Amino acid sequence: MRFLCHGIILVNLIIHSVFGQGVNLTGHVKDAANGNPLAGANVIIVGTSIGTAADGDGKYKIPNLKVGDYLVKAAYIGYIEAMDSINITGEKDIELNFNLGYTTIEGKEVVV
Repeated sequence: MRFLCHGIILVNLIIHSVFGQGVNLTGHVKDAANGNPLAGANVIIVGTSIGTAADGDGKYKIPNLKVGDYLVKAAYIGYIEAMDSINITGEKDIELNFNLGYTTIEGKEVVV
């Protein structure tokens, strides 16, 4: 009977770890100067293929992240990229907001 109880507990732990829900990373990507949302901004987990684009309100959601340390990058054309690190230790969802500063892109001088 004791072995049966231990077996059931072990199976439940394995099922929970394999099929359990991860943590959702959510937030906003906005213009640092005026607070306008940056629709279509890319938010990625550096070093992985995990990422998403912000919606029309600048909101994003990356679902089911597992326990660990991650570097998160937000990028938008014409803006300076921003990065921040997160540490997931439990099952509580995390909110991470980005405010990107506008930049100009200059090419080399051309003499005609």
